[in-house]
Amino acid sequence: MRLYIIFLIFLIFLSSIILLVLPEKSSFESEYQGKVLLTSDGFGYFVSFIDDEVKIKEFFDNLTQELAKAIPVSPERITTNRRYEIETDTSCILSIDIERTNNKTERKSSLIVSDLDTLIKNKLTTVIGSGEYTNYLDAEYGYQIIPSWIKENWKNNNTFTIYSCANAIERLVVIIWYDSAR
Repeated sequence: MRLYIIFLIFLIFLSSIILLVLPEKSSFESEYQGKVLLTSDGFGYFVSFIDDEVKIKEFFDNLTQELAKAIPVSPERITTNRRYEIETDTSCILSIDIERTNNKTERKSSLIVSDLDTLIKNKLTTVIGSGEYTNYLDAEYGYQIIPSWIKENWKNNNTFTIYSCANAIERLVVIIWYDSAR
């Protein structure tokens, strides 16, 4: 009976992994997590209030609003978790996400990602370059997607890595179950 339950848990786990990595068949796309880089001027401005949570929230809110207007897309589609990472003494990476659409008439997330990258990379000739906050985005860096670990390994045909991870989780479940049965 225990072996049957463990096998059932393992099958549920594997099916959830497969559902995560299979391409969606609907017209609705998944959301994208991405990042942008601040210029040295943007970095100087950002670190001037780095200890003030209210100003950081205000900066991210204004940046996402300007990005939504530049693309153009509804403001709810461009979001952020307000995470940032200081790379060097003069650069900082910011987290910017593209939310999925619930409406078939709205633009696909993948198109928004592409447009955002193009707008930032060509900011000298686009509205991004004239924004109060978007002007601080680095044109060479653009908008880069942060890949999902499972999707990235699946895309690279690295199923051994995924299998190894699933196998380790299976072993952990068996050990926990065995110890609790004692």
